[in-house]
Amino acid sequence: MFIKNTNSPPINLDGVNYDWYENIQYGSTNRETLDIFIPTDSISPTGVVVYMHAGGFVQWDKSRAYSVGGDIKSFLQDGIAYATINYDLLSLYNERKGVLSCMNSGKKSIQFLKFYADFFNLDKTKFIIKGASAGAGIAQWIAYQNNLAEA
Repeated sequence: MFIKNTNSPPINLDGVNYDWYENIQYGSTNRETLDIFIPTDSISPTGVVVYMHAGGFVQWDKSRAYSVGGDIKSFLQDGIAYATINYDLLSLYNERKGVLSCMNSGKKSIQFLKFYADFFNLDKTKFIIKGASAGAGIAQWIAYQNNLAEA
């Protein structure tokens, strides 16, 4: 279904056992992709941290998470998966539709991860959504949505 990336990740994860999936398409636009790191030492489903990048809804991408690679390593060492997503940007796709298009991309990423929770060994009840600046706004908006379909 999804193919593990066997190359070295863009951050130092020495001493951590993990699987890495890169550029998984979760939506219909080219921007709607995610990377996910799964701790392989866990037998039972794990929680997941989902990072949404900054950029004022008009720039940057999921690779911003790699500037704090120590966070990713710490989560993996604690048995928690880590995903970082790209969402639609106003400047590329949806300037006329407004910020809601960015928000909906973020929501789709969560729905996607919940739908494929069994494949990625994720616990659907243990999602932490975090972000910086615009990404924090998306994370907060998602937290108040009551229509995240149960997969």
